[in-house]
Amino acid sequence: MVLPILIFILTFIFNFIKNIHRIIIILLLCVIFIMSYFTSDFIKNKINIAIEEMNLYLNTEQKADMFLGSFGTRLEMWRYGLKLFVESPVFGQGFVGFDKRLKKDVENKKVNKVLLQHGHLHNDIINIMAKQGLVGLAVYLVFYMMLFQYFFKRMKNRKLTEDVRFFATVGGLTVAGMFLFSLSDSMFGTAAGITNYVFLITLAAGGMRYYEKLLKKEVIYGQ
Repeated sequence: MVLPILIFILTFIFNFIKNIHRIIIILLLCVIFIMSYFTSDFIKNKINIAIEEMNLYLNTEQKADMFLGSFGTRLEMWRYGLKLFVESPVFGQGFVGFDKRLKKDVENKKVNKVLLQHGHLHNDIINIMAKQGLVGLAVYLVFYMMLFQYFFKRMKNRKLTEDVRFFATVGGLTVAGMFLFSLSDSMFGTAAGITNYVFLITLAAGGMRYYEKLLKKEVIYGQ
């Protein structure tokens, strides 16, 4: 479901597309996605595996000892992260406190030991809520909203050149894509993820600002 959201954002660079058209596009993409489930064995198998793992996880009482697949592991991570957040909602457990608590809970069979193999809960929001609480979550969301708005307002500005709006679109799609990716995996949990994110954002912002300065010179000096 990530692709329909990114395509929806992309439609804002086209002058002829109105809000009603955007809604129609999203609905059509959803229909295509549903149809692909019935026509593609690969997609069908992926979804069926996820459903089977979820049912197995929900119907197993002793989750600490069960074997967990990819989706089941994520369910256990998210359950555990939300549990720790509820215990300490304002500031979270802290990074060191989280690691100590996880090892202790694994020993006491309160959480599946597979979590020890991961340094992140495979969801940036839940991971921050567990380790840094509402304070960390607020900073994280403000960071994303400001960064997305920085690019998005230029995407919609018809007075800017195509070059400016192109790089603004690249930046906006990067921010949105990374955020959606981080809902089921780790964006800030690895050095590689952070490096790639910074590189892509810097590339988009640099290109956008360069062409904005050229446009400003043309307006002032008539070049």
